Amino acid sequence: MINQSLILDQRGIPYPTAAGIGSSAGYAAADQFSRVTRGWAASDGSSDVHVDNDLDTLRKFSGDAYRNIPVAASAIKGAVTSIVGPGLTPQSRIDREFLGLSHDEADAWQDTAEREYRLWAGSKDCDATKAQVFEEIQGLALLSALMNGDVFAALPLIKRSTSHYMLAVQLIEGHQVSTPDGMLNDPAISGGIRRNKRGEPVSCFVQTTHPGSLFNNRQWREVQFFGDKSGRPNIIHLFERERVGQSRGFPYLSSVLPKLKQLSRLSDAELMASVVTSFLTVFVKSPAAQGVAFGGGVGPDGKPLANKVQLGSGEQAMGHGNIVDLAAGEEIELADPKRPNALFEPFFRAIVQEIGGAIEQPADVILKSFNKSYSASRAAFLMAWKFYSRRRSWLVNNFCQPIFIEFLREAVITGRIKAPGFLQDSAIRAAYCQAEWNGPIMGQLDPLKEVTASKMMCDEDFSTRTTETRRLTGGDFSVNLPQRIREEKQRSDGGLRLIEGGNSPAAVSPPDKEETDEE
Repeated sequence: MINQSLILDQRGIPYPTAAGIGSSAGYAAADQFSRVTRGWAASDGSSDVHVDNDLDTLRKFSGDAYRNIPVAASAIKGAVTSIVGPGLTPQSRIDREFLGLSHDEADAWQDTAEREYRLWAGSKDCDATKAQVFEEIQGLALLSALMNGDVFAALPLIKRSTSHYMLAVQLIEGHQVSTPDGMLNDPAISGGIRRNKRGEPVSCFVQTTHPGSLFNNRQWREVQFFGDKSGRPNIIHLFERERVGQSRGFPYLSSVLPKLKQLSRLSDAELMASVVTSFLTVFVKSPAAQGVAFGGGVGPDGKPLANKVQLGSGEQAMGHGNIVDLAAGEEIELADPKRPNALFEPFFRAIVQEIGGAIEQPADVILKSFNKSYSASRAAFLMAWKFYSRRRSWLVNNFCQPIFIEFLREAVITGRIKAPGFLQDSAIRAAYCQAEWNGPIMGQLDPLKEVTASKMMCDEDFSTRTTETRRLTGGDFSVNLPQRIREEKQRSDGGLRLIEGGNSPAAVSPPDKEETDEE
């Protein structure tokens, strides 16, 4: 028997055996001399090393993929549509018991807060550029964060005659925040973010012009994240942290960009091959080549005849029904490329499935193609919805809710909303600022099955009507119930009643006035 511990590689180092001889690691993956891991180049830099070295290139590739690769655009746009859709709206849910308010007082305060919020968020005055309402700003912020890795939002106070509020939101692309040329060696600054010794972000450096602008002047302005005295946020940094100490965010598609590019090349090549195959060009061999297409030359009007292909021009183009003359002795062999390729679609989908696994969106959702069974399609929906729900919570916690709090702060300061203790006590302020943010619902592949399941959940006390109403329609049961009562009263007053044993309405004649009077 050969002693495997004596088998050496080219450098004279023993290969590891099944017992781990030749490697001090307990994991086979840690053996750098195995055939699998040999040549595997991997870096072990800190998160900020990757930020400074890779972020700029990844942004460029991610932006190009979003603009030019359909699968990449579908993944990002689909996420934005499902997470934000037409916009996330808050439902005020103050801590009534802590604030010492009755149910009626709490309801009245919440109605006032939501009405004032709609007044601010529904106007383009909430945008520093006066281009979007707040719901549209949410979508743009998420789209920018997914495409570029992060986005910044300044919160200036702009006095406008058309608005009761001065609070405005100004989005800043991540490209504009970078380390100034003269501070590249400062260890406290990474990716344009200055941090203190605890790792807390203190300020960021914003270029006064976009680095991709034709008029970039390479000038920066340092902006503090929070006000010195008030603690009010001056700027919000929206990004998802994946490593401890990470200063900037990386594009959502970073881990799959190479595969997306290769997949795009494959798709383009298959499409071009199919287009070329669709062309029919006939080559005619004649005793003496005339240098023009069969039937070529000019017509009575002096214009070239149709389907003419000029020879000797250095390039012969195939076309729809072209007829090309060949010189004597030349022959043509028609190739059969067998296009379209029958194996293209399953291979394409297999790669999209691999990409979808990495970005937490199933291939069915990315491709918007649900050709499988109901169970399989619903499972894909549920898996994607977990990602959408997590990202929505992230967007609410790091963008929507902080801005909502600043809106309430200004409303209280200006007296448009009464909230005793809001400005003095952080616990009271937190009690007033509690809210639920609602957005697009998951959707239903089979409404009958979904509604039946929800009804059974409520009947067996596994869920509540409030929860199921929000899940199925995105509505509010506490709002729906009074509305339904009013509607049923209107139906009854209008002479409609339900047929006994069914749900179909039947018209009945209202009682005569004389009979009513007698009653």
